[in-house]
Order: sequence, then C-alpha cells, then structure tokens
Amino acid sequence: MKKDWKKIGVILIVLLSFKIAYASGGQVFGGKITEAPDTQVKTLDEGDYNCEPQNTTIDINPFKGPQKFYIPQGTESKSHNKEKVGQWVIGLYSGTTTITCTMKQYPFSVQTFQFNTIKKIWGNSK
Repeated sequence: MKKDWKKIGVILIVLLSFKIAYASGGQVFGGKITEAPDTQVKTLDEGDYNCEPQNTTIDINPFKGPQKFYIPQGTESKSHNKEKVGQWVIGLYSGTTTITCTMKQYPFSVQTFQFNTIKKIWGNSK
C-alpha cells in the first residue's frame, strides 16, 4: 500500500512539472544519464581540439524530450547531486547551444555539435 502512494506522488510531481514547464516557456526532459560528458566532445577535447564552451554535456536515454544536453555554468540540480552516468534526471530545457571544437594545429579543422540547453534541473538521483 505504501508503494502505491509513492507511485501516485511521483506521478503527481511529474504532471505538476509539465504544467510548470509549459507555463515558463520551456520544455520538460527526463531520463537516465548514459554519458557525462558527451563522448564525441570529450574525445575531441582530450585530443588535438579545443572545445568551447567548456561546461558539462550529458546524453540521456530519454523518457521525455531529446537526448543530448548542455548544462550552462551555474545550473545546479535542486537535489545538489553532480551529474554522472546511471543517474535519473528531470528538468527543463529551452533553446540550443553550439559547441565548437577547433583543431589546435594546422589544418585547423572545426567540428560543431548542437545540444539542447538545460535551464533547470529539478532533480537527479544519487
């Protein structure tokens, strides 16, 4: 019986978060973090490229919303847990951020990636 109340509580929180998101002009995302940071960006940044901006990227296995996200500096989870692989996460996103990776030496090739920009992280698991 206690588990049923927990399920109902979680469902109500999720429904309320959708309503808040639509009222604030953003969109809800949620799912399990599969990469933190994004593998493509991390591989380039650790190699012969400089990638900007330098904040956190995550990929999730979504139950709602898109898969790739950028977390701007100063955006913190309300649960104060650092984002890591295996966590469940839910929040609000709006707009996109372009990450540009430029080769450090000649021939100076450039690769760009588009990530959805996280505005708020309502919570993530430990």
